[in-house]
Amino acid sequence: MLYSTHNQVLHLIKILVLHTLVIPLLGTLEIDANVVQKEIYIQINTGSIVQETNEKYLSIGLDTGLVRHKWNGFNFSSEKLMTLSEALVPTFARLGGTDADFLVFNATAEVDHHDNSIFTGVTDQPPKPFVMTGKEWDNINHFSANMRWNLIFDLNVMIRTSDNVWNPTNAKQLLDYSQQRWYNMDFELGNEPNDFKRQVGHALDPYSLGQDYISLRKMLYNIQLYRSSVLIGPDVNDPDIFEYLDEFLQEAGSVVNAVTFHHYYLNGRTAVLANFLDPKILDSLGPFIGDVIDVVNRSATGRHIWIGETATAFGGGAPGLSDTYVAGFMWLDKLGLAARMGVKVVIRQSFFGGNYALLDQNLNPNPDYWLSLLYKILVASKVLEVIRPNVTQHEKVRMYAHCTNVERTSYPMGSVTLYALNVDVQSAVISTEFFSSSSIDEYLLTPGEAGNLTSKFVKVNGETIVMPSDKQLPVFVPRILKPRTPINLPGQTFGFWVFPYARAKICF
Repeated sequence: MLYSTHNQVLHLIKILVLHTLVIPLLGTLEIDANVVQKEIYIQINTGSIVQETNEKYLSIGLDTGLVRHKWNGFNFSSEKLMTLSEALVPTFARLGGTDADFLVFNATAEVDHHDNSIFTGVTDQPPKPFVMTGKEWDNINHFSANMRWNLIFDLNVMIRTSDNVWNPTNAKQLLDYSQQRWYNMDFELGNEPNDFKRQVGHALDPYSLGQDYISLRKMLYNIQLYRSSVLIGPDVNDPDIFEYLDEFLQEAGSVVNAVTFHHYYLNGRTAVLANFLDPKILDSLGPFIGDVIDVVNRSATGRHIWIGETATAFGGGAPGLSDTYVAGFMWLDKLGLAARMGVKVVIRQSFFGGNYALLDQNLNPNPDYWLSLLYKILVASKVLEVIRPNVTQHEKVRMYAHCTNVERTSYPMGSVTLYALNVDVQSAVISTEFFSSSSIDEYLLTPGEAGNLTSKFVKVNGETIVMPSDKQLPVFVPRILKPRTPINLPGQTFGFWVFPYARAKICF
């Protein structure tokens, strides 16, 4: 459950009280006449849905490097960690990354050891492999089950024979161990295989990878517990993914449930603040997704598309940027654009670990955690079309709409959620005649300190968001706007607006 029973009741009471007692007293928002504003008129088409995402659309990743480093800082028994982890369900939790291809499972080992011999078929001088013990594997599975995460485990594709064929022996040992303990999970095989030449000096061609996936699917089918497990891949990364992806799908498109690729806007070592607000950089995602869609439609028709790993900047993120308020512009726009284009799942790298993490090293939420939580609470799977005239190239005010998530709120069926970001310094005033009888619940997110885009804190409607206790999440209280009130979106802010009485039939 997202909230304790007490918190759920509080959330319900606050919304009902605000709507019944406060709304008659509110007028149009006062807007400073001295500030130049951009006026935008929109319509939201509720006649049909544009797309429909997976219920676990916003999902999370944990880097396999955490296993290598013995889960340093990730305290499985922390009450705070458990509260923050469970709040994001339903979710896939992918345990993967570069180190996945150097992990060796040893159920009986008590300490790590390095054995390069199993990598002889790949390269003469690989990075050092490391051992995941049975106890370590138990810990992550117990935690995932308790949090109700849907675990995806990235198997090591670099354990290969001298003739460059995947050796599944170690994977089979892990699967047998897991089946005996009824550990439910889904799978992928390898991480960014199109980039192995750069990473380890040895290329893995897409045909061979496809054969490896076919072998894995056959192995899963022969294990009762994993016969129906989801298998995703090939987790390719930019650049030059499309030819590799095409050839892989021609070979193995029939055995994967979802086609995955990785996406980062920036290099974490060179990114600067202005990049996070640059609409040209935000616009680069759309054509990239479009090209992936073209490849999938050509070589694996009907397969779902996932962004299997993503954040603002690769290399662990940009220090002092990827973990601050300003990162929210890229994250919210990616969530909106990917959903509108038909991506079914987006896996955020990472939940913990690195500058791009949702939680910092002390398990405190970064601003993107609260943004993700609000998205989970307010946004449902059905995607609606936002119609607006005169959209410019490299648009600075970007808007998306979905049916409202009525399962995690007290909002009635038929409610609609609009979310938007404004990377311009100029305010925007958004008006619509749709849902003219509905009030509007506003959740405006601003930096913890006014004007400080690199703040580590975020405010919702002027209140800094903090956990009341390690066992308790905050209650987000909306600001109520009267029907037909224009929405004021200040420069360099973002937020959500719920139309609780939209009565959109498509959202029932």
